Amino acid sequence: MYPLFDVFCLNETEATITTGVDVKSIEDGKKSCRVLLERGCGSVILTMGDNGAVYMDSKVAFHVPVQQKVTPVDTTGAGDAFMGALAYYMVSHPNITIEEQIKRSVYIATRSVLKQGTQSSFPDKHELPANLF
Repeated sequence: MYPLFDVFCLNETEATITTGVDVKSIEDGKKSCRVLLERGCGSVILTMGDNGAVYMDSKVAFHVPVQQKVTPVDTTGAGDAFMGALAYYMVSHPNITIEEQIKRSVYIATRSVLKQGTQSSFPDKHELPANLF
């Protein structure tokens, strides 16, 4: 199944279960990504909560840290906020780099943990900086 994924996106817990690598650090995250690439994924995005995200493909690997540390109110839905934002950027802004797409998605996911709830915590467009669009 792995070769069918152009982009395989998962969080630390899912990566630990899927790869057997106990993801506790950025380096662990990179190891986990390498396992998934060896299994045939085209690229891997590993979300890591307040540690941002790791991206890896056959040519490049990088870490995108959160831009600002925050005190979370509720982390439920942060992954959904990240994935929704990433899908938006991949479809609506294909000319910006994957690194920038992930950076913007990390920012939006970080904003989502500042409110209670899942969908109700997702920031509205007017609540976000104009440079994200």
